Amino acid sequence: MRYFILESAAYQILHRRIESFVRPSLKSRVRDLVTRWSVPGHKIYGDIARYNLRNLVSELQHVNPHKIQFENGRNTCQFFSFVGHYQHMVERWTGEPWDWWPLPRRPRALAESEARLRWKCVSI
Repeated sequence: MRYFILESAAYQILHRRIESFVRPSLKSRVRDLVTRWSVPGHKIYGDIARYNLRNLVSELQHVNPHKIQFENGRNTCQFFSFVGHYQHMVERWTGEPWDWWPLPRRPRALAESEARLRWKCVSI
């Protein structure tokens, strides 16, 4: 009976929620923050929906925080900047987007208040 209760999904969820309440982690804090911001009518709900922040948080929960990089337009990696410049020229010249595989896609230009988030995906 004890094994049945301890291995049940309901008990596991309860245990995880109590653990995050007693000792909140960065993951639980970000998840709660995104949940609050995702309510229609919140002042930044439009940004949450536009950038699909809920999916981003789900993807980043297993990434080593030391592997996450933030870039704004001024500190973009030289390779991406060089390749992106020529990709932009070709797409502008032809008037349509291209599939650049195996090269990375050309990232869109960032607005003044935006930053780009990069991380390396490692399969488990």
